[in-house]
Amino acid sequence: MQTRLVLLLTAFLCSSCQMERARAGFAESDQARSRNEHVRQLENTDTVNPLAIGLSGGLPRADEVWRQFTADGRYRIAGASDFRFSEAARRERGRHLEHWIELPQISGDFNDAYLSRDVEVLVIDKTRNGDDRFGIAIFNAPQDNQQIARAHWLFEGQDLSTAILGWSRDGLSVEEFRGDGTFTICHVRWDKTNQEYNCK
Repeated sequence: MQTRLVLLLTAFLCSSCQMERARAGFAESDQARSRNEHVRQLENTDTVNPLAIGLSGGLPRADEVWRQFTADGRYRIAGASDFRFSEAARRERGRHLEHWIELPQISGDFNDAYLSRDVEVLVIDKTRNGDDRFGIAIFNAPQDNQQIARAHWLFEGQDLSTAILGWSRDGLSVEEFRGDGTFTICHVRWDKTNQEYNCK
């Protein structure tokens, strides 16, 4: 009798373990599918809208803003093949750099208007073929959430193939990596008087 109970208990425990493994496998599979789908969508850099992505829901009226910005077919968001980070830089930044390459944009309150829906995007000028085809455009969220935001150019017509945007207690920054993994950094500031961004 005791032996039978032990066997029944063992069978029950094994069945439970298999069910847990199956559930974990399904969860991991769902996460993998979701990530792959996200990356697949971002690979189509002509159609992805980086303004609609962010912790606060993205830029207000993001679809209209991005449609207007890209209407003439000149600009698109930078894609993975546009970057030229060295192996040393990749080791230095790890997963953070991988996420940046997948989606080179960042959102937050950049102009101190207490709205965390401003979006900064690394874009490609499709009329240029050289290293100077990069630009960084910043879209300030309107106070009333109704106006169509326009692009403020932080950089335009520059080689930013090894650049990454960062966000810290010091605010927004742009880091440009050298081949050995070291980098230069400038801090982004909003000039309220001239209504423009600069990086020093």
